[in-house]
Amino acid sequence: MTPPRPPLSFVAAAAWAIVATLGFQVLAGLVASTRSSGGLDLVAGVACQAAVFLLVLYGVVWLHAPDLSLRAVTGLRWEGGVTTALAALSGALLTFPIDAIAEATDRRWPLAAAEREAQLHLLDASTDARRVALVIAAAVVGPLVEELLFRGALYGGLRRAGHAAGISAVALALFFAAAHEEPRYLVPLALVGLALGHARAVTGSLLPPLALHVAFNARSVISDLWAPASADAPHVTPARVALLGLGGALAATAALHAWSRRSPAAAAARALDDAQPSPRP
Repeated sequence: MTPPRPPLSFVAAAAWAIVATLGFQVLAGLVASTRSSGGLDLVAGVACQAAVFLLVLYGVVWLHAPDLSLRAVTGLRWEGGVTTALAALSGALLTFPIDAIAEATDRRWPLAAAEREAQLHLLDASTDARRVALVIAAAVVGPLVEELLFRGALYGGLRRAGHAAGISAVALALFFAAAHEEPRYLVPLALVGLALGHARAVTGSLLPPLALHVAFNARSVISDLWAPASADAPHVTPARVALLGLGGALAATAALHAWSRRSPAAAAARALDDAQPSPRP
């Protein structure tokens, strides 16, 4: 008889997040060392992230849920298009208050000139093909691999181990923020993580948080490409725009919550999160 696999604890989930972060650092460093510039652009960085995160995802499945399908492990379930659309709307609107917080952080603790220049270089796009590649990397590939790991395998593993949905969502929001290795932006990243966790918890599906994440990143990267910032002219989000975005995001989130609580499809999806896996033979 094959011995039972260990359930996913919060310590184990944090360890997997650390492994993903360190693995990305190592691979990105190796790839950067082969380049004449000594650095990575956004597309290459996201490619490194995808390779490492998918490998870590495989490790989580192999160790904690080898008898379940990838769809069951990650929560890739269709629970109705309304919640996915509301989550996407929330994500797009959430960019405005989050940008305002990040900009205030930059003004209070400005980056060194070299760090700021490197940050701006990430979105260098001299051709239309390059712009398309940047959007696909930042708004599709990055959110997909992050959600498959955090709100997918790790959230599902914590729920199957009997941990409450709310606590699991909050813990993973913190792990998600820490994994971005941006201590200056820990608060806005954690807030985004909470929005993603809420969408996952109330709908029982990975699709709404994925839609939220894609919309959030897409609005940000397209805006940066359309009107790029510079060291002399950084972006500044007007306070009224940030407040309107916050109000709209909260309204969309409230509608998402209310609809999910009344939706039979979302209730069935949440029940699958609550279900314990069958014992191994």
